[in-house]
Amino acid sequence: MLTKFFFTFFATFIISIMLAYFFMSTTYEKSLEAKYYYTIGDYDRSYELSVESFKLDKYNKMAYTLMAQSKISIDYVKYIDQAKDFMLTVDQISKNASIEKRDKVRMKMMSEIVIGSYKKLSPSVMIDDNLKKDASFYFNEFTKLHEKLEKYD
Repeated sequence: MLTKFFFTFFATFIISIMLAYFFMSTTYEKSLEAKYYYTIGDYDRSYELSVESFKLDKYNKMAYTLMAQSKISIDYVKYIDQAKDFMLTVDQISKNASIEKRDKVRMKMMSEIVIGSYKKLSPSVMIDDNLKKDASFYFNEFTKLHEKLEKYD
C-alpha cells in the first residue's frame, strides 16, 4: 500500500515538473504560438515562430513538425496564387475573338508550369483540406486546358 502511494506521488511529481517546464519554456511557448498561427492559416508567421523555437531547442519536435508543415503549406499557397494568376491570364486571352498561335503557346507553357509545379508539391496529411482541394482544382483545370491545346496543335 505504501509503495503505491510513493509511486503515485513520484509519477505526479515528475508529470508536474514536465508540465511546468513545458509551460515556462520560451521554446514551447513559441511552438504553441506557431501552432495557433498555423491553425488560423497564417503559415508565414507560423514558420517564423517555429524556426525561432527550433533554433532555441533542437529537440523540440513540435517546433520541427510545425516548421515542416508550415513550409509545405506555404508552398501550396504559392502554387495556388500562381495558378490563379495564370488562370486570369488564360481568361484574358480566351476573351479575344481569335487566339493567335503565340497565345496558344503561352497558354500551353503556363499549363505545363502549373502541372509540373503540382507534381512537385509535398503531400501531407496535416495540410488544410481547402488548400489540397484548391491545388487539385487548378491542377485539373490546367490539365484539361493542356489536353485541349495538345489536341488542336
